[in-house]
Amino acid sequence: MKKAYTTTDEIRQVVRDDYESNSTELNSLLFDFDVKDIKKKDLLEIYKTIQSDINGDFVVRLKGAKINKCAGTVDCKIFGELSDLIHDGEYDDTYSGNLKDFLESFNGRELETGLCRVIELEEVNGLSGGIKLDFIF
Repeated sequence: MKKAYTTTDEIRQVVRDDYESNSTELNSLLFDFDVKDIKKKDLLEIYKTIQSDINGDFVVRLKGAKINKCAGTVDCKIFGELSDLIHDGEYDDTYSGNLKDFLESFNGRELETGLCRVIELEEVNGLSGGIKLDFIF
């Protein structure tokens, strides 16, 4: 039976250990393990922390987000009103299952959820954002 992690400290440690031992890019494969009975908001918060600590990427929530049109190799930018990552009463339910699957469920849903991962977080004309990345790849 596969181990299922039950705390965010365990998640942080297993991802960091795997990342450091394999000297690879932080990607979804490092999150390909089971978790059990952890609040979804805690999973999102630990993911935000891991992305910041290892990659320097920003996991943020943008209210009223708009994605600038882009084509080819031009980086898309996303901007909106910076908001708390998790609002009171949101994502309070627990999750048991594969963490990679949970995180990948946010890919392509930036405009729906407001949750996104960006690099070079900046403020322009009162809106926050940056170069849009997949929530997780």
